[in-house]
Amino acid sequence: SHKYIRLMNGTNPCSGRVEVFYNDTWGTICDAGWDLEDAEVVCRELGCGKPFKALGGAHYGQGSGPIWLESINCRGIKASLKECQKGGWGEHNCSHSQDASVQCSGTCLSHSINLLQCLRNSKASRVGSLQAVLSQHTHSH
Repeated sequence: SHKYIRLMNGTNPCSGRVEVFYNDTWGTICDAGWDLEDAEVVCRELGCGKPFKALGGAHYGQGSGPIWLESINCRGIKASLKECQKGGWGEHNCSHSQDASVQCSGTCLSHSINLLQCLRNSKASRVGSLQAVLSQHTHSH
């Protein structure tokens, strides 16, 4: 099946503007109601761990395609962003200045060059657990 979700314009493969593929076209998601629960589904779908931040206001720049989704509302464990959709494709009252983005934690583990920057951006409680994971990882080699 076609990969239907991607991150664009980010500082690494696990951050960026969220774009979804529908009707043979990549488009964006409006930031109305966009939160960490929604970002969590995106990060998990892309194999990028947990979310650090759910960002609005076109944090990683404005998309150019259609705005496909608004009012994403993920509650509980959802396998796919499609399960969180409220309203039809392309139904929105948004502009590209409201494009939604994510920063996921997978970035830190898979791209250790960005690790310190990643840790600085993340919440302190998560930093502790991440350092523990990393020290286990380095000692096992």
